[in-house]
Amino acid sequence: MSPKDLQILIVEDEAVVAMSIKQLIGIYGYSVAGVASNFSDAVRIAEEKLPDLVLMDIKIKGNKDGIEAANKIKEICGASVIFLTAYSSKETIDKCMSVNPSAYIVKPFKEQELRNAISNALIKNILPS
Repeated sequence: MSPKDLQILIVEDEAVVAMSIKQLIGIYGYSVAGVASNFSDAVRIAEEKLPDLVLMDIKIKGNKDGIEAANKIKEICGASVIFLTAYSSKETIDKCMSVNPSAYIVKPFKEQELRNAISNALIKNILPS
C-alpha cells in the first residue's frame, strides 16, 4: 500500500488552516478524502470516502463538536483520529480520550509534529506490521 492509497479527512472550521493542512497532506504524499467544517459534512464525507485517518479540530461549526464527530466517524469506518486543537485544558483532553485518538496536537503546531503524528498513526493503526 502506497501513501497515495491512504485517505485523510480534514475537519477544520477555519478555511485558511484547513487549506494549509490540505497542502501539507499533499506534500507528504497522502490523498485528501475531503475537507469539512462541521459535523454533518464530516460524517457525510466519512460515509462516502471511508478515510483511513481523520485530522479533527475540536471546535467546529454547528452544535456538535469534533469529539462527537470523531466518535461517529470511528463508528462508520474505524478511522484513526488525530485531534488538532487550540484547546488543551485537562477537561478537554480527558473528553477527547473517549475517542482513543492516535495523537493530540495543540495549535499552533510545527509541520514536523504533524508529519510525525500522521506517520505514527498510520504505522500503528493502518499499515500491516
